[in-house]
Amino acid sequence: MKTFYRLSQALSEAAVKWVRPALASLQQEYAVEYKKHPLDTDPFPTVEDFLKAVSQSKTMTITAEIDKQILNRSRSKTMGQLLGLIKTYRSYPQYRNEKTLANLEKLITTGGVVEMPIVYRLENGEFRIMSGNTRMDIAFMHGTNPTVIILDLRKTVKSKLAKSKVR
Repeated sequence: MKTFYRLSQALSEAAVKWVRPALASLQQEYAVEYKKHPLDTDPFPTVEDFLKAVSQSKTMTITAEIDKQILNRSRSKTMGQLLGLIKTYRSYPQYRNEKTLANLEKLITTGGVVEMPIVYRLENGEFRIMSGNTRMDIAFMHGTNPTVIILDLRKTVKSKLAKSKVR
């Protein structure tokens, strides 16, 4: 029984600490993930709109079952598969490479601080990854359910429509 207690205590101490992304990270996500991978609508014409929406967004812990419902996820099963995927990114090797993957894996497995991925909740209710696919893949590889920011576009689009009708 003592061994089980020590093991569960060690696992809980090593649990990754998911935090909201820093301002600089959010600005980069807006420039890279939002602007370069546009949606059908433009709910965040400015970075300020995006930052405000993210700050007001709720978070959710994603289980493997919920993850199956998120569009555009790679669901890589091994670090080798994940490396193969990031080698196709324009940011490879300058920003994403073997070393950054290894560092991220270490943070997740040792209980480090990791910025939350961002997942859209689309106007039709579906979920789609915006940023953090790699973080989510590594978390699931190591049996961790990531916590993500849910950027609910249903609210944003309705709000913008209501404002445009008032004018």
